[in-house]
Amino acid sequence: MLQYHYISDESADFYGEWYFQTDNNEEQFGMKFPLSQNITFSFLVFYPKKFRSLMKTTSYLPILKAFIFNQIMILFLIFVPFKMLAQQDWTLKKDKNGIKVYTKDHENEKIKFYRLNTSFKADMEDVFKFNTDFDNYENWVKNCEKSEVISSSKNEIIYYSKYKTPWPADDRDFITKVSVKRHTENEILLTMEPANYDYPKEDGVVRVTNFLDKWKITTSTDNVIQIETEGYYDPGGSIPAWIVNMFMVDGPYHSMLTLKEKTEREN
Repeated sequence: MLQYHYISDESADFYGEWYFQTDNNEEQFGMKFPLSQNITFSFLVFYPKKFRSLMKTTSYLPILKAFIFNQIMILFLIFVPFKMLAQQDWTLKKDKNGIKVYTKDHENEKIKFYRLNTSFKADMEDVFKFNTDFDNYENWVKNCEKSEVISSSKNEIIYYSKYKTPWPADDRDFITKVSVKRHTENEILLTMEPANYDYPKEDGVVRVTNFLDKWKITTSTDNVIQIETEGYYDPGGSIPAWIVNMFMVDGPYHSMLTLKEKTEREN
C-alpha cells in the first residue's frame, strides 16, 4: 500500500514527501530497490519552497499527488525490470563444496563470462598471498605447466604462465598483469589482464591476449572471507567457442576449490 507524509519544518528550504511501501505494517523509508519476491520501492520527492502554499492547499493536493505517483510509477517500471533482467542474465552451472559457478553470454563475443562466489573461514592475507604466489601456480592451478613472476611491486605483478591443452589443440601461454587495490583493511581487489610485455614466444604455443579476471576478497570480524570472481577467457586459435565454454565452469571451479582447501581454517 502506497502511503505518504509531509515534512513540515517551516525553516526548511524544501518541502519533502516520503513515499514508502509497507510490508507486514512495517514502514520502509529511504531509497531502496531490493530485488526479491516482495519488492520494496521507496522514493523521495522534493518541492521548492515557493510551492509550500500548494502543499497546504487542499484543492491542489489531489492533482499534485496524482502527478507524483505517476512519475514514481514510470521510474519504477523502467528501473526495476532492467535490474531484474541484469540479475537473471547469470545462469547457475555448478553449486558444489560451497562454490557457485555462473555463466552468461559475453557481449559481442561467442565466449561466455564466468562468475564464482564462495565463503569460508580463513585469513584474508593468507588467501591473498597464496593466490598471488604465481611462482607456484604450476603446483596447484589445474593444467598449469609453468609459471614465473617477471616483475613485482606493491600494487602490480607481471607473470608468465603456460597451460597444457588437450590434444589436438596447441598449448596456451599468458603474460598477465595483476593490479592490486586495497580500499579498506577488509577488502582486496585484484584485476588480471593481458600485460604489454615483450616475452619470448615458444614454438607450438599460442599466446592468449584476450582475457580478464577480477577478484574481490572481503573479510568479516569472525574471519569468514567472501570471494567473488568474474571474467572471461578467449584462447584464440582455432578452438571452437562451444568447446571453450564447456571448460569455462570446471577450470575456475577446480582452482577455487584448491585455493579453499589450502587456506581454509577449521576454527
